[in-house]
Amino acid sequence: MNAHSRYATALVVSYLACSLIAGCRPATNTDKPDVTDKRRTTHALLTGASPNWGLLVAPQSGPPTPIKSTYFFPGAPISGALRNWTFMPIDAPYLTWTTSAPSRAFIVGQMAQVGANAIIMSYYHTYCCAPMEQYVDAQGHSTSWPGAPNYAAYDGVFDAVSRSAPSLQIIRSVELPDGPAAHFAKPNDTLARDAIEALVVRYLVNPANPKWPSQWGKVYDFAGSPRYAVEMINIASDSLLSSESDQFYEAFNSLESYIDTKYQIKIGFLVGPGGPTDKHAPGHGYTPTPGTTLFQKVPSFLAIQDYFSEIRSGAPFLFANPYASVTDRLLPRVFRTRFVL
Repeated sequence: MNAHSRYATALVVSYLACSLIAGCRPATNTDKPDVTDKRRTTHALLTGASPNWGLLVAPQSGPPTPIKSTYFFPGAPISGALRNWTFMPIDAPYLTWTTSAPSRAFIVGQMAQVGANAIIMSYYHTYCCAPMEQYVDAQGHSTSWPGAPNYAAYDGVFDAVSRSAPSLQIIRSVELPDGPAAHFAKPNDTLARDAIEALVVRYLVNPANPKWPSQWGKVYDFAGSPRYAVEMINIASDSLLSSESDQFYEAFNSLESYIDTKYQIKIGFLVGPGGPTDKHAPGHGYTPTPGTTLFQKVPSFLAIQDYFSEIRSGAPFLFANPYASVTDRLLPRVFRTRFVL
């Protein structure tokens, strides 16, 4: 097994551990991959692109660095879900995220030790249906959907990183119900905007902890300016025709402009291309396609971020793979490990 394969395996285990499905052990230095950013050689093909496009703004004034992330669903497991798990935690802290600060410290410490520098934090806002206890009822007790956001679970990510793993940055991943394509670029649909605004207000505008804003990961855009990164996975649109690329770009511009105008805060997007969910949509909707969808036309676009990075074939939701082909690899692309086993 080569170094990259070992590292991929380590991050698979890390993801499973940190999503409370299985435990993990720290990797050794030899398990970490060569972090040479081979994407920089492709930027010359896009005139004017910053050499830092798609790179993480390192904490504590470090140099720009490729993102090495793990996806994380914060919170305790949903009641009754344990019997459905294929893997059980090998360390008790994975079952007590919400209730135990030492458990949270242990878990984020494991992420850092296997070489991750960013946590992609799943956020469902008030939408269905998180796999963890990410909702609370009117009395503040954990509940299944529907409910208000369980911010104790989300806040715990920030507090644990601040105290135990300051090398990690946190990037929000906005989850949308019924498939993102049902809502993205849909007239008068504010679900994505509402979720992003709630996060911006809680962690940047009115943070309970003054350290929280510095923990929200920033990524450089095409012009080389840092933006607070938001991940949008499986993005397509049931509401657009296949020819309406400009309207697709405008949906990103509208989200970014709303936050900038209201709060004077620059956000940007890690985009996981997806496919339409409604087969009856006019023209079967809009699917991002290399050569047709030119993400570099979106000022707030930061990078392509795969839903499944370590899988190349035989699995759904691989719409980002065409952007990695030899002829179309013009955009920065972020690799991360998601649930694989």
